[in-house]
Amino acid sequence: MNVIHIIPKFTKSIWGGAESIIVDLVRNYPSEVKGEVWTCRTPHDAGSEVVDGIRVKRYPALYLFGKHMIGLGKSGIPPELLMDLLRLSQRREPVLLHLHVHNILSGLSLISARLKGIKTVLTLHSRVTHLKPTWRYFLSNIFPIKGATRVVAVSEVVAREAREVTGRQDIEVIPNGIDLDWLRQGDRKRGREFLRVHQNMEAKILLFVGRLARVKNLEALLKAFAILIKSMEGMCRLVLVGPEAEVGYKDALQETSLRLGVADHVIFVGAVPHRSTLLADLYAASDVVAIPSRYEAQPVSILEAWGAGRAVVVADVGGAGAMVREWGAGFLWSPGGDSRDLAQILCQALTDWSTEMEEKIRRAREYYSAQRMVKDYVALYQAVVGD
Repeated sequence: MNVIHIIPKFTKSIWGGAESIIVDLVRNYPSEVKGEVWTCRTPHDAGSEVVDGIRVKRYPALYLFGKHMIGLGKSGIPPELLMDLLRLSQRREPVLLHLHVHNILSGLSLISARLKGIKTVLTLHSRVTHLKPTWRYFLSNIFPIKGATRVVAVSEVVAREAREVTGRQDIEVIPNGIDLDWLRQGDRKRGREFLRVHQNMEAKILLFVGRLARVKNLEALLKAFAILIKSMEGMCRLVLVGPEAEVGYKDALQETSLRLGVADHVIFVGAVPHRSTLLADLYAASDVVAIPSRYEAQPVSILEAWGAGRAVVVADVGGAGAMVREWGAGFLWSPGGDSRDLAQILCQALTDWSTEMEEKIRRAREYYSAQRMVKDYVALYQAVVGD
């Protein structure tokens, strides 16, 4: 069986959650399943290359509403990709499309697949909203979900919302999982030396890993950190790791840290290669991972934090809050609360550590493994192809 994953962007640094999941799927497929990625390209991308051991084909795309910017989620239409879909029936082995977005690209890909009788799996990695007027968003939002052979959501929260919006009731849930091998390379001392806090090894490190985007609600984290650091007498650092996904947002965060008087205690690392030794070192160097987002379906950073043996402080929204509530491997913050509430929870997470919390993290880590996720998807693929 040949599974072709279709996604609008697939950067070499693999920073998005969907991209990360594709990597762990393809790299852990059993021998009878082969995987590749078809995606849009920017002017600097190669036409075909191998990324993290995965064959990636990049297609020039037409962007109807402005230029493509990695991280901003603008959807392009790659005519050559759609034409190649129409030629897929010439392959000898069974072919299955695995779509990783519900937008115009997945809608058009689904039409091409239907014309050739190719079956499709659509994974919903993010929320499905009521976009009005419906006629304008039908092809990009409703049609892919209604028309795919099978639809999977990464959490029950996302599945429930999709059922409500589209009326499709057979949407199933396959939680994400990650490969932990690269996290085991992390070294706490090496990570702290990189952050230049090795001379004060008692300092607590609060870590955020993800795109620098407004939906991540990092202003609230900075305000809470300004309160937290006073109670900890300066013995704390906030480390922000990830690429800038919205132009000017990093500057705004730096200005906020200056205004709050904590700029000397906030470290902007920027983007680092995903699954790299450096990122593993940064997780190992941390004490708590914070995810204050306004919405999250099932953030990979929670799984990575648990994989590194770290507790998390998570905004109680979407699938993220449900994950922490189910496993108890972290602390929840209500986004409706103020900065003092978040600061208090962060302080508790940094100082209230127990063997019970370690055991909860261990159980969560075992469940959210790449091996379990691959087993679930391969069983789904076989059922779809066999129907």
